[in-house]
Amino acid sequence: MAEDEDGLYRFLEKRNVPASLIDKMKEDKIDKDVVKMMSDVNLARYLPSHGDRIALMNYCISMGKSSDKRKKDLLVRLQKKLKLRREKAVQDQNQRKKNRATNVTNLRNLFFPNGVSMIGAISDFSFEIRDFRQEVLEDGMSVGRLYGETKLPLLKFYLATKYKVNDEEDDIVEVQTADKSDVQQDVQSADEIPLPEPFTFCESEVEVESIPTAVWDVSFTEQANDGEISSWSSRIISFRSEHNMNDCRLESEILDDTVPYEVDNASTSEEKMIMRLHRASILTEMIDYFMDEAIMEKSLDINIINNKGKEEKAVGVGVVKDAITEFWEKNYDDFTTGVNCKIPYLRHDMTDRKWTAVGRILVKGWFYCRYFPVMLCPSFLEHIIFDEVFSDVSENFFNYIPQIEKDTICKALKDFPSGTEFEELLDILANYNCRVCPTASNLRGILKEIADEELLQEPRFVSDCWREVCRPLRAEFHDVGAINACFKSLTITNKKVLKSLQFPETVSESYMEVKKYLKRFFSELSIDYLRKFSRFCTDGLHVRFVTFESDFAQRPIAHTCGNILELPCYDNYPQFRSQFLSILKSDVWDVDIV
Repeated sequence: MAEDEDGLYRFLEKRNVPASLIDKMKEDKIDKDVVKMMSDVNLARYLPSHGDRIALMNYCISMGKSSDKRKKDLLVRLQKKLKLRREKAVQDQNQRKKNRATNVTNLRNLFFPNGVSMIGAISDFSFEIRDFRQEVLEDGMSVGRLYGETKLPLLKFYLATKYKVNDEEDDIVEVQTADKSDVQQDVQSADEIPLPEPFTFCESEVEVESIPTAVWDVSFTEQANDGEISSWSSRIISFRSEHNMNDCRLESEILDDTVPYEVDNASTSEEKMIMRLHRASILTEMIDYFMDEAIMEKSLDINIINNKGKEEKAVGVGVVKDAITEFWEKNYDDFTTGVNCKIPYLRHDMTDRKWTAVGRILVKGWFYCRYFPVMLCPSFLEHIIFDEVFSDVSENFFNYIPQIEKDTICKALKDFPSGTEFEELLDILANYNCRVCPTASNLRGILKEIADEELLQEPRFVSDCWREVCRPLRAEFHDVGAINACFKSLTITNKKVLKSLQFPETVSESYMEVKKYLKRFFSELSIDYLRKFSRFCTDGLHVRFVTFESDFAQRPIAHTCGNILELPCYDNYPQFRSQFLSILKSDVWDVDIV
């Protein structure tokens, strides 16, 4: 700015303007910008000569144009620099896109650093890239093509790993299925056939009983498969009981998740698996045990460590029932979604081997004590066992969603809403990724598609893991409606509990009052508390009245193996109800009746 003023004053000196007039302009701070805004009359006060005024005005205008030109030049240079930066950024972005295409092949290095991960070496697995439907991607499939086919705004891909088939196993199969002509040659190399190692399981704070190595007696005859053991027979899967159940007469009435237990004498010859479980981590520990397929051919002996770190005194059948029941109760909370109808939820820490172990627990529980997780969706189980669905998927979906959403949808099916009610319907459908605007004509079709997606397609990975494991259940549920009939019979109600109660023929007058208290209590009890009660008191429930020496020890006692409930004498119904509810509300169950 100072240089521009000096140039202005030098220009006036060259035109021989008196120094006094120039000094006056300096005092009044007259520069080129001020000159542009001055009129000829005002400028005449400083420059009396008309020619000097015209020359000065022209000089200031020309100086302004040169300044604008300089600014434009700076702007052009700045734009060129920004253009170069954008071109470089686009080039880098294109490079990153190329890297994305190669990152898929580097996933193995990401999950198997140095060729090893927590599940094994990279050489023990085969790898596949699967899409959001858990289907293997075809060779040459592009991301753009998938976007075009699925019409989804976001795609997810998964790296699937599978154990490679051992060549030695194939060799063993060939020996077992060899023709008679090849037997003589195979006998010479029979000693070289690798025998299975004894079962071992390594886990902190988990003990496994030592099992002697099985001795194979192999004989070659012309009869095919005479010595082959039929897989999944009920004898193989049944448990050995150390309790005599003949003392207790069991009724056929079924409560909740169990049916009468029948002792299989043939199971006494089976190998025994000793399982040491902690109540705080019974979910993960049972999954670890059942990851070994050999457990399906063994009887179970379970020791439970309570939350205080002490081993519970109970042994036998009741402990196994309790462990299976608690496993599924925690499984509902941690591994499933839904309200009254549960669907397995995919988790990053649940591999295919762990989901297969959960399926084995389901099968083992059914063949042992007829325990079945009735909270699982019938359509989901039918799809696993029969490879097709017989029940109404939409009806199961209504049991899957919360009651408030069910009421809104049912109301919309009868009378299609508008205004705020229509917005509520849109919010509910948006929770299940619905992108179609509902109308009175297409609402049922939308709900059917959502139900199929939530109940069958989302848990497809789990159903694939369970399908082969649950195949023996097909013979159990041979009828089309067998699963629904099973669910109906296993669902507990107040009426079923009251009908299952069996009292002594002759009791005193005081115990007659306790009998009335018990019936009244079960008539008022909610379904949730009935389920908790049926965990230890199931089948034909025998009620016995007992007397305790101390009032402090007075409490109800359930004998799980014999289905016996012992009750003391109570003065009034509120006292009876308070003590019973305090037990049912407790989150700590300690089985200590041997």
